[in-house]
Amino acid sequence: MKIAWRTSAGATCANSTNCNNYPGGQCWLANIIVVDAPCAVCNTPPAPYAQCTPPATFATERVVTGNQTWAGLVGGSASAITTTIKLTGTGILTVSGDLDLTGSGAVLYVDGPELRVVGGNFKIEASGARAIFVNARLRTTGNTEQKPGSFLCITGSEVEIGDEIAGGLFSGGSTSANYQNDGGKSYFDNVVLNITSNLQLSSSSTGEAIFIDVCGEIGDRGANNAMTTAFGVTDGDDSGNLQNGRVMQFYNSRFALANGSGVQNEGSGTMTFCESAVKVNNGNFQNSGIINGCGMCLGIEDQIQNNGTWTASISSWYAGGTTSGTLPINPPAESTAAAILSCFPACEPLCNPPVITCPGNTTVACGASTAPAATGTATATNGCGTVIITSSDAGTPSACGYTITRTWTATDANNNTSSCNQFITVSPAAPASFATPLPGNISIACGAAPPTGTPLSYSNGATGACLISGSVTSQITGSFTACAGGTFTETWTFGDACDRTISHSRTITVQPAPAASFVSLPGDITISCSQAPPAPSSLNYSNGQMGACLISGSVTSQITGSFTACAGGTFTETWAFGDACDRTISHSRTITVQPAPAASFIGPLPGDITVSCSVGETLPTSSLSYSNGQTGACTISGSVTSSITRNLQACPAVFVETWTFADLCGRAITHSRNIIVSVLWDNGNISASANGNGVYSCSGPSAGLFGPFQVTSAGYGGHFADIKHFVYTQLSGDGQIIAQFVSATNAGFGGIMIRETLNPGSKKVNVRTQSSMNNVQREVRATTNGMEVTQQWTRTHKWLRLDRTGNVFNAYTSPTGKPQ
Repeated sequence: MKIAWRTSAGATCANSTNCNNYPGGQCWLANIIVVDAPCAVCNTPPAPYAQCTPPATFATERVVTGNQTWAGLVGGSASAITTTIKLTGTGILTVSGDLDLTGSGAVLYVDGPELRVVGGNFKIEASGARAIFVNARLRTTGNTEQKPGSFLCITGSEVEIGDEIAGGLFSGGSTSANYQNDGGKSYFDNVVLNITSNLQLSSSSTGEAIFIDVCGEIGDRGANNAMTTAFGVTDGDDSGNLQNGRVMQFYNSRFALANGSGVQNEGSGTMTFCESAVKVNNGNFQNSGIINGCGMCLGIEDQIQNNGTWTASISSWYAGGTTSGTLPINPPAESTAAAILSCFPACEPLCNPPVITCPGNTTVACGASTAPAATGTATATNGCGTVIITSSDAGTPSACGYTITRTWTATDANNNTSSCNQFITVSPAAPASFATPLPGNISIACGAAPPTGTPLSYSNGATGACLISGSVTSQITGSFTACAGGTFTETWTFGDACDRTISHSRTITVQPAPAASFVSLPGDITISCSQAPPAPSSLNYSNGQMGACLISGSVTSQITGSFTACAGGTFTETWAFGDACDRTISHSRTITVQPAPAASFIGPLPGDITVSCSVGETLPTSSLSYSNGQTGACTISGSVTSSITRNLQACPAVFVETWTFADLCGRAITHSRNIIVSVLWDNGNISASANGNGVYSCSGPSAGLFGPFQVTSAGYGGHFADIKHFVYTQLSGDGQIIAQFVSATNAGFGGIMIRETLNPGSKKVNVRTQSSMNNVQREVRATTNGMEVTQQWTRTHKWLRLDRTGNVFNAYTSPTGKPQ
């Protein structure tokens, strides 16, 4: 176990290799866990579970049309599903009695239709079983239930558990039902949700519910709307709770609870609210667990009761009753009951997918427009929100006529689609001709011979699928020589799909080859001492032609001259070439050699450093390399060892390390740096709620002894988290702390501690006492964020000792500071 501690806010890092910058200018020691700002939990909503993706194939696939029953369409027992079933279509499928996924491999995938469970419950009981609803409706007169390891994924759908509408959606009066999740995982995205009784997530370790863009009403079974009605009872029989014992996440969602107990987040529960709203009519908001997130909008007719951890920020809130416990961090001013209702617009029911109608089939002339403006546009009815109509064409263009299959698609705001096809017949096209002006006779250089075929474009001037266009490469005949030149004939011929042929020819004259010359003549240059003597180099020559007319190559130079390392020198470099026609070309340049440069230290040069107090006053020397960057006889290189002197002052101390070197020419170079000794002790807070300060020394009366320490601290931690200010240092491996308690004010405690991290809920062992009481207390937290165990003994001892050996911690007390 390695313990890492945070420095005080705003401290700077003396050695960047051991520190990490933290937002706000704070400095953190190595190995510390940096926690994001509180709102980071709301940056991105969770992606759907992998189990929300349906399998590629199904054992049973059915299309639901009109009103059908499970027994008549699917067959088998709906109360014991162990296989994979896919339901599509736009009709209504009714199950009489229970609908139960009892097999671990059971999958129910509903894409489009409405599924009604009448006179029974909808259950996902087997671990691994899953139900997936996409653009569908789920309506049950009984409960919807999940067991550990099960999955429920609902996207773009409407869910009604129990009978919400007065008069009865299923007829027959009011029906009370619950959504009970006992350890399963549920994912709701773009869902309208109504539950006539309770929404419950038990404390099973696998339980989780995620709500994204969900509009939900809980306990609403009357004619009024729990979402938009004023605070108070909606109807006499309305009642429902939102109960969480594990993990619930809300993103851009709103929930309204009718007359009932309200929201209950148990001690084992964590609720995350991201830009989401909760309204409780005639009820409370009770938290004993953890609430985080940002942008909460709360409307609570009775009390907000917070006995747990609440880090979520609130954008607006109203509590009709007395608020108890700790309020959320930095709450804004309380809103009025009327103003808070702006967070709760009514849930909008889902709409029907669009229906598209295509324009009639048509025939157009070759080259005429086939755009929708000329051939017709599709129309659409129904759809959710704005409906966008698009089209795509398929068909292989042909000059002899072809058919376009135009697929029209209507897409609404919920990505529901509807498609149809239109067929457009295009007539045959006119013949093509070569593009003008036609290529004329030309003369080319010898290096460009023999000429290669070139393309010539042809077209019939039409457009679209009726266009006959492209290019044809010419055929070339003829010959030439480099000395006399020659002639070639270039001919283009094209036959279209209708067996019509066009042709054109021209004459190409080839000129004799020219003489060669040097390419890019090099000028005089200056080189460093280490580059001397220069090596011969090559120089290219060419007559700029190609093929048999090309005269090109390279020639190596001849070099004369001399140099010395101190004085430098000069060399002459000469190139000469004679071609096959006995024509000679030459070129020369002067190369000046510089004297060898002086040496310098090799960077980066050592900078000032800071070391721990425990390093001591005797520091090791080090070597620093130097070089003049040359090679061979011009090289000056090596290394020199530093000397260290101490600049005596109060702790911390400063040492000066110096490197000095003189070359053979008597030129000296030097470099120095400071070595600063830092303090061993520091002070800081545990928990953002704590504050205080510490006064202490960086050295003690003798080796291993430190003090005295004076510490002030405000805040009082609970069993699960600490709030305090302290003086500390880092401990790696085994160790021991011995301290004498002198005094404390305000009946405060003082003592010693070894803890794992700076987290308020970190594992720890500490022993402490007070001035006003004759007792000693030992506190142990064995698990992170676990319950702190406190033990107390009646003792007047003020000397405290804490030992660590591996994972074993022993605490001792003494009246004299010596073993008893």
